[in-house]
Amino acid sequence: QKLGLVKEHDQELARPGTLGGLLPAEAAGAAEQPEPPPQSRDALLELIERELPRWSSAPAAACGPAGGLARGPEMEREVVPGSRPGPSPAPGAPTPGCATPSRDAAVVAEESCREAPLPPPPPRRCEACGQQCAASGTHCPECQREAERSSLTEAISKAKEEARLRAEQDAARRVRREEAERRAEEDAARRAEEEAERKAKEAEEKAKADALKAAKADAKAKGVKKAPEEYVCLRIHALQKFVAPAGLQCQVCAQTSAEGASMWGCRFKDARGVRTCYYDVCSKCRSARSRRKLRELGEMV
Repeated sequence: QKLGLVKEHDQELARPGTLGGLLPAEAAGAAEQPEPPPQSRDALLELIERELPRWSSAPAAACGPAGGLARGPEMEREVVPGSRPGPSPAPGAPTPGCATPSRDAAVVAEESCREAPLPPPPPRRCEACGQQCAASGTHCPECQREAERSSLTEAISKAKEEARLRAEQDAARRVRREEAERRAEEDAARRAEEEAERKAKEAEEKAKADALKAAKADAKAKGVKKAPEEYVCLRIHALQKFVAPAGLQCQVCAQTSAEGASMWGCRFKDARGVRTCYYDVCSKCRSARSRRKLRELGEMV
């Protein structure tokens, strides 16, 4: 309705001999007036909304003799928001720029029509089931939900598979670590056992060596304490004097003794009283078995 009224008013203004509803003489005077300053879009819309009821109710009364809009005192006193007020015309002088509101209203109407939303595009067919879909998608709601469910199921399966593989890798890594730790413990225990055996063997050998050394030292000490003129056998047993029977042979010079002769012999016996050493020498050979002479020869007696 607004657009129709604006177009009718523009047709009235376009008639020959008129300029905003003024006579030719008045139009000539109005043409000499300066063009009013441009008004903002919001101010023009407000002006159209305010003046539209008066244009639609009495178009003939509101127009001049040539069909133009008449400017009343109340319209001349109005100042559109956002515009700069011009100089007030003299009484009886035509108001310049009477056709400006109509031209601006047409431009605003065309812009409003141009900014109207476009009709929605026709629906498409679903690529999966062939049903009609929304214009913004390529799948119907059911297929879209099914695709989402499939995608979610696939993501869950993939996550489970990754978790399973990760758990298997962790288990294998844990088994390898435990095996390495067990082997390390076994090696440490074996080395400790070998070290203990070696130390025990060394201690035993050292004890034997110490005992042998102590025995030698004891024997040496005992030999030193014994009388240097004492006669000993080959086993360092003391020789005892006895009366030999006839025919007893000396083990050094191999001479036989006469009956009743004196000889020297070893009479050493063990704990059971059994004689274990047999060594008999004559009186001549016993002097070579004295401790003094044996020590001079380097023997430990």
